[in-house]
Amino acid sequence: MAFWDLLAVIIWLGGIHFNFLLLVVEVYWGLYLGHPYGMAAIACHLTLCFFPTLSDDTPAWARLLSGILVRRAQNYFPVSMEIEDEKVFSGDRPYLIGLEPHSVLPLGMVAFAENGSVIPKHLDKSGSRGAFATNAIFSSAFVRHLWTWLGVRSASKSSMTRYLKEGKCCILVPGGVQECLTMEHNVETLFLKKRTGFVKLALTHGAPIVPAFAFGQCNTFGWLRPGPPVVPTGFVRSFSRFIGFAPLLFGGRWGSVAPYQTPMLVVVGKPIEVPLVAEPTKEQTQLYLAKYIEAMEALFHEHKHKVPTIQALKIL
Repeated sequence: MAFWDLLAVIIWLGGIHFNFLLLVVEVYWGLYLGHPYGMAAIACHLTLCFFPTLSDDTPAWARLLSGILVRRAQNYFPVSMEIEDEKVFSGDRPYLIGLEPHSVLPLGMVAFAENGSVIPKHLDKSGSRGAFATNAIFSSAFVRHLWTWLGVRSASKSSMTRYLKEGKCCILVPGGVQECLTMEHNVETLFLKKRTGFVKLALTHGAPIVPAFAFGQCNTFGWLRPGPPVVPTGFVRSFSRFIGFAPLLFGGRWGSVAPYQTPMLVVVGKPIEVPLVAEPTKEQTQLYLAKYIEAMEALFHEHKHKVPTIQALKIL
């Protein structure tokens, strides 16, 4: 394992933990001890949380840095990709790629990053796609800027609508944070049966839905989740919705934010064609959601033997 690969994933994933520890120090220094420099540090920290990210005008040095981080992170695991239909990346029409599972963190997203080494060069068109993550990420100083440079955007309806209207691909994890609250050890859990929002979005833009499965991702972190009898399940769910992410205790190598070095394979299935419908009905939404779930299940059983991964699947 190269030192630089490890450093890249720590920079990529360690920002949230760094923010938390820094804020604890600032609060102790500024509020508890009453030091003026501590108060100034808190003010600067909060300012950075709202400092513009300039997502549409990324500086050249930031593009260079993000490219290095992406390639190093992809090499760390390593990450590979199989594409059943290359037109998902080579065409000029928008596609909505639903990547599952979420796991502790959806690290398989890195396979879709621009300037990487996973997607074939002749298909890797600059500015042709964007990955979407929970809004909580974009409330963290430093992290919001770094992840924006890496091509990640806030998972808001307006952001994804803009991308689809511009003919770009949207990559998201439909199960979202809810999967972290229902996942089990030794079982791949997909929370999809109530996830109709992304299907409606695809229908209103006539964007084919593309199933994608990240194999091996479940092995990247160990985790513990608060729950009964210590903490009521209802409280955990409510608290998760309030903060925007699941309250998990997780760790990788040496108990750190560095994930375990385990191979990941991202399989991109064939697009599910959908009609262009201005106002999708419940029946239409359920029809194409069922097709997506069926395609995800087929991908899992067809490819699960290719990398060390969980062999059981549960779809909720």
